[in-house]
Amino acid sequence: MIGINKDRTLKLEGVAKRLYDTKPENVKFVLYKSNRGFAIIFTDKKIKVSIVFGGANYCEHYIKPFVSENGSLPWTSKDFEVGVKHDTNDEWYQVPGHDGYGIHTYANFEELDEILNYVMNTPKLKIIDFASKRRSMTYRQKRLAK
Repeated sequence: MIGINKDRTLKLEGVAKRLYDTKPENVKFVLYKSNRGFAIIFTDKKIKVSIVFGGANYCEHYIKPFVSENGSLPWTSKDFEVGVKHDTNDEWYQVPGHDGYGIHTYANFEELDEILNYVMNTPKLKIIDFASKRRSMTYRQKRLAK
């Protein structure tokens, strides 16, 4: 399970847990105010790995309503939505298992570990060219691409 406890600490496994426990100086964890997920930011590469698992995200809670900022805790999930983007602009990166728009849907811990290892060990990530995909994008993907 992945999640956020009532005291706003993270429930993690695998590489994500090792990163969280050792807290290397070039890695920081940010909880989203909506209580629906968190980001792992690699400050040296300016890369954000967004991990979300609340209502309306591509995970077991997909059909549940979006949770407000004052949403209840704890949130836990057996799977989650993962996206990798530049921390300060809107460039999305191709990562193992992504859907063509930078989102890895219904990811599990093994897939998250693969993505984190890829991000940590790839010198230059490939940027997704959204311009070539605009015609076939869904409403949600267009909104994410803005």
